[in-house]
Amino acid sequence: MEVIVTEKEKEKGTTSNDIIAFPQLTTLNLSELASLKSFYTWPTRSEAQPLFNHQVAFPILENLVISKLPNIIEIWEKRLLIASENESTSCRLKDMRVSNCEKLVHVVRFKMLPRLQNLETFMVDNCPKMEAIVAEKEKEKGTTSNDIIVFSQLTTLNLSELASLNSFYTWPTRSEAQPLFNHQVAFPVLENLEISKLPNIIEIWEKRLLIASENESKFCRLEDLEVSNCEKLVHVVRFNMLPRLQNLKRFNVENCPKMEAIVAEKEKEKGTTSDDIIVFSQLITLGLFELVSLKSFYNWPTRFEAQPLFNHQVAFPVMENLVISKLPNIIEIWEKRLLIASENESKCCRLKDLEVSDCEKLVHVVRFNMLPRLQNLETFKVYNCPKMEAIVTEKEKENGTTCNDIIVFSQLTTLRLFELVSLKSFYNWPTRFEAQPLFNHQV
Repeated sequence: MEVIVTEKEKEKGTTSNDIIAFPQLTTLNLSELASLKSFYTWPTRSEAQPLFNHQVAFPILENLVISKLPNIIEIWEKRLLIASENESTSCRLKDMRVSNCEKLVHVVRFKMLPRLQNLETFMVDNCPKMEAIVAEKEKEKGTTSNDIIVFSQLTTLNLSELASLNSFYTWPTRSEAQPLFNHQVAFPVLENLEISKLPNIIEIWEKRLLIASENESKFCRLEDLEVSNCEKLVHVVRFNMLPRLQNLKRFNVENCPKMEAIVAEKEKEKGTTSDDIIVFSQLITLGLFELVSLKSFYNWPTRFEAQPLFNHQVAFPVMENLVISKLPNIIEIWEKRLLIASENESKCCRLKDLEVSDCEKLVHVVRFNMLPRLQNLETFKVYNCPKMEAIVTEKEKENGTTCNDIIVFSQLTTLRLFELVSLKSFYNWPTRFEAQPLFNHQV
């Protein structure tokens, strides 16, 4: 199949302005059409054509799927871009999915964007030549780098397997490496963002965004963030971006081999101290997987010694689910300083599900004094940590400490301990040298 609608028979008076309208069409799916050149081919045109030219109209189209169309080089004709808003042919589009289109270098041109203001879900997957999602704006008198691209209704954005992607929108005069989202891109109601297999991306958000006021926040409703398989990323977000992520509920980061910290160090400012707190006030689920260079969730810039995964500057007041897997550089999960904080200052007091696996350097999961913060734990799994000698490490020596201190997991219903070749006991009492049982009378 080369076209969906075949060319019109040549008639006296026929022009290239005849319109093909589908006035009631709400859903269009074009998939696995290896020979498709265009939805409708005008008979006198020999050059490569876009999928939809100016002669095709879908006035109430809401759902569009384009997949495995290897010959398509452009979705919408350039001529459509200068049409007035009243002439919009896709103005109701809510859900758009583009995948496996080998020759596409962008999804849409800048001037087409007013027609996509009802878009709620936008997914682009496995288009190997795609360099930008939105193509650069045509050069015009008065054009500046302050033009803003707003997707005012977009709640879900998924960008996956885009091997050539340099940026969501590339400003034509910029030659240096660009972030995925620069200050010209706004998603005021975005809730779900997934970024996967974008090997050229070195930064997600532009640094300039960090100093914008809270009222200018472009990601303030984000609830679910997943970042995976991005080879050049060294962090997910900068410290000053965090106020915009206060609605985050689920946060997963996986297989980013150069990532050294999830939150990059704060810019040095007058009055900056190591007491600045990073709070994820709504975060319920956190997953960190296969991050071979990760040193800490947040690296304080003046610290050179080995750091725990979570230091005293990181707080998750409502977190319930934590999974840590394949973090070979982590030697401690929680910082020792956290252990002496009062119960009211607890940063993991609602944690219900904790899973730790394949962490080569960990010798324990938690310190004794951290246990009051884990009293809601229901599921506890520890797998394949070859240096782990105890699940709970010995209590700090204090005046009056006795071997009768009891470790109680009052809500725990499931406990799994697998492939822990160095494990001696669930809890090692510091004064005991003889072989100990897995569970002694203190557990």
